[in-house]
Parts: sequence; structure tokens; C-alpha cells
Amino acid sequence: MPAVVAVVLAAAAAPAFAVDDPPTVSADDALVSLEVLGTHSSGQFDESAAEIIAFDPGTDRAYVVNANSGRLDVLDAADPTAPTLEADPTAPTLETSISASGTASGDGSTVPDGAVANSVAVRGDGLVVVAVESDVKTDAGWLVLVDGTTLERLGAVRVGSQPDMVILTPDGSRAVVANEGEPSDDFSVDPEGSVSVVALPSVAAVPAQTAVATATFHAFEDGGSSTLPDGVRVFGPEVNVDFPVSANLEPEYIALDEAGTTGYVTLQENNAFAVVNLATATVSDLLPLGAKDHSVAGQGLDPSDRDDGVEIGTWPVLGLYMPDTIHSYFTAGDTFLVTANEGDAREWGDYEEPVRVKDLGDDDIPPMCADNPARGLEDNSAFGHLNVTTASGLSSRSGPWGIAPTRSSGSSGSAVSRCSTSRFRLTRLS
Repeated sequence: MPAVVAVVLAAAAAPAFAVDDPPTVSADDALVSLEVLGTHSSGQFDESAAEIIAFDPGTDRAYVVNANSGRLDVLDAADPTAPTLEADPTAPTLETSISASGTASGDGSTVPDGAVANSVAVRGDGLVVVAVESDVKTDAGWLVLVDGTTLERLGAVRVGSQPDMVILTPDGSRAVVANEGEPSDDFSVDPEGSVSVVALPSVAAVPAQTAVATATFHAFEDGGSSTLPDGVRVFGPEVNVDFPVSANLEPEYIALDEAGTTGYVTLQENNAFAVVNLATATVSDLLPLGAKDHSVAGQGLDPSDRDDGVEIGTWPVLGLYMPDTIHSYFTAGDTFLVTANEGDAREWGDYEEPVRVKDLGDDDIPPMCADNPARGLEDNSAFGHLNVTTASGLSSRSGPWGIAPTRSSGSSGSAVSRCSTSRFRLTRLS
């Protein structure tokens, strides 16, 4: 059996391992195995202090996004059993942690104090690219470039709002950035989501601002050149009146095809993929992911965390996939996409998308229809504690209305139907 060796980074106080006996789950016929060789402890617990990692085999350095400090920690991983923070080459008594603050950008701006590193990738020649969110998260962010040999900041270019993930094409010629564009905490500002494609120099250097092209979703606006497909969830308050669809679509993570010419981008809350042509920096398609019917045998779930046990079964509820991370692999000429379907919900300002099943019918929330097969299962021991969405299949109208067909209906944001059939289902936030 071939072995895959992993160096695990974790925020836990331990000399060599995150825990003495890490739990593992592996299929009996698994073709690979994982072995923990060593860990690095940041000394911070429950603070997102080790979130994203990129390894450079040329220097044996591991670059770790520290979301708590907003910086990029640099680890010496030459000894994988004992990765340690590298000493600062300009001050050996200090540990190396790179801040983007103060970096000059090609558009004339400067990365401000309070800017946050969100993602990192490393090219074969050691060029390090870091996606940096502005101190005001709804403002445009930056791609900051670092020389992996000297750890010198080379400069930056401006990208879209809240750059959340960066990936490099296989040949290293482009950096592709998912600009998530989440609303402000009070939902008074909602910037556009977008994908930036940055042409990189062939050597470790900063590109010009003109090397940045941005794929927008303008074509899918009302009256645009492309039709917003049914099933792409666009919902919630309409804050950005100029580009409401573009503001609603939030790129999260990117995978590439084998040639590095097409990007597949998860739109998590929208329960969809965007397909991006990297050569032209345009969105060529939106692909809704639909829902999983948990009432079908073999697609069950355990909907309750209040019954003191594990009880997988079929239930009259649909699950939205809402993927976060996505990766690609290739075999026999085909591209396969693998997603981590985290599930999420929009909760900004006074807007709250999710509601517990047990609370349907309370506080002006419409109830379930009388003939909904989920009626009578609202107790916490069943699935009363399950979160379901109020944006896909729920109407706030008075009268004989309630939980409606469980498919979202594209740009309208909700599907409303009269209570007349037992085909109605709840839609859960997976």
C-alpha cells in the first residue's frame, strides 16, 4: 500500500502531536494511508490561527495563513517531525511573520493596517502570492507577492472585494482569485462577487496593475446577455441596486482543469458553480447544484443533535449542498470535481435566513402546510432542531400558504405555492 505522509499544523499545546492519539477513519480498501509526523502549535486556541497552508519544496518552508493575526507565518519544515517558526533573517531573535500592511500596489494604493491575509499559494520558483482582504472588508483587496527566497515583499496589485482564495495555474503563468464580496455586517453595503485573473511575470516579480483582469457576473443581471439559471439561489435584501445578482453571487473557492484554462468556482450560499474562461476572464456558465432528497433510501441523515445518539434514516427534507472547498482531479481524459459541502446561511444585519423546524409558525414565520409529510416531526428528538432555509420554498403571505416546493427558483429567490400536495418538502441548510 503506498503511503501519503502528512505534516499536520494545529493550534494545540503539544511537543510533537496535536493530540496523543488522533482519531482516524479509513476505508478497509483505502489505497493510501496518512501518518502524522509532527505538528506546530501556534499557542492560540479557537482563534483560526492556522487556516490555510502552502508548502515550498525548494526552501522547505511552509506558509501558514494566520487569520487571527492577519499575517502570514513562515515555518521551517525541513524536519517534518518538528516544524518551527523560522527566524527573521533581519532580526534573528524574532520569528518570521509577514504582514501585508504598508505594501505599495500597482493601482497607487497602499495595503493599510488591519488588512487580513486570507489565502496563500506558492509557485515552483518560490514566488509566494497572498490574497489580502482590506481592513474594510467590502472594499477592494489585494494580491501581495513575496520573494520566497529572501521573504521580501515585492509589491501588490488590486483585485476585487474580499479576496478569499488564490490558486495558481499549473504552468504558474496566472493567479486566480475568488473575490467573495460578502455584505457588511449590518448589510448596508453589498459589493459584487467576482473572480480576478492575474498574469504573472516569468520571474519572481510583481506584475503591473494592467495584468489584472476581472470576471464579473454582469451578464446574468436582468436584461443581460445570459440567463440566470433556475436553481441558482439569489435571495435576501437587495442592497446593491445597480448589480443585485452580481452582489448576491459570492465566489468561495476555485479548482482548475488539467490545462489550467478553465476555473470552476464554488458559489456557496448560491448552491452553484461558476465556470470561468481564464484566457478571457469571463464567466461562461453558472451550474446550479440542486438538492439531495433525504427521503430516498440510501440518502438519509441524522437530523437531531438532541437525541443522544446516531440515527441515520430517511426524512422528508431536501438538503442543499452549498460547497466551500473544491478540488479537481483527472482520469481517462475526464475532469472530476470534489467538494466539501459545508453548508452555510446568510445572517447579516437584521436578515436571518435560517430557522429551526420547531419554530415554523412562530413569530410571523409561516407554518408548514397541513399535508406536509414533515408535520408531526417538529420535536427536537425528530428534526425540530434542524435549520431550514426561509429563502427557498417559504412564503410570508397570510392564508393557506406555507412551506412550498423545495427548489429555489433562481432570481426570484423563493418558490411560493399553495398548500395542496404532499410533495412539499422542507429544504435544510446542509
